[in-house]
Amino acid sequence: MSVPPLVSPSAVIPPLSPWAQWAAVCLGGGVGAVMRWRLVVGLASLGWPIAPGILVANLLGGLCIGFSIVAFQRMPSEGLQLLLVTGLLGGLTTFSSFSGESLGLMIKGQWGVAILHTLVHVCGALFAAALGWQIGRWVLA
Repeated sequence: MSVPPLVSPSAVIPPLSPWAQWAAVCLGGGVGAVMRWRLVVGLASLGWPIAPGILVANLLGGLCIGFSIVAFQRMPSEGLQLLLVTGLLGGLTTFSSFSGESLGLMIKGQWGVAILHTLVHVCGALFAAALGWQIGRWVLA
């Protein structure tokens, strides 16, 4: 389902230079990575069998990407999309950490926890993305 844009295509800001694109991705990615690190460190004391910080980062990222789909359809901005989606959300969410955590659980023989971990991350992030998309449709209606 398509969402009508808030601005006409002719009112969209001209494309960024390659250096400005690079800077937007680097800045957003750096901030997102620091956010993920703080979540991992801050939530480590919960003592869960899986890393709650990585889970929160992936669920929050899913929610934000769902909202972003609607927002950037309505208000196109190459610079903000590179900064926030490619950079910030790319740095915040982490498939590699999630995969390594799942593998570690399997190596330890904790297959049940590994399966639960995988389902919570994948299904949770997909649900969060759908929720973010719906929130974006409500907020930006």
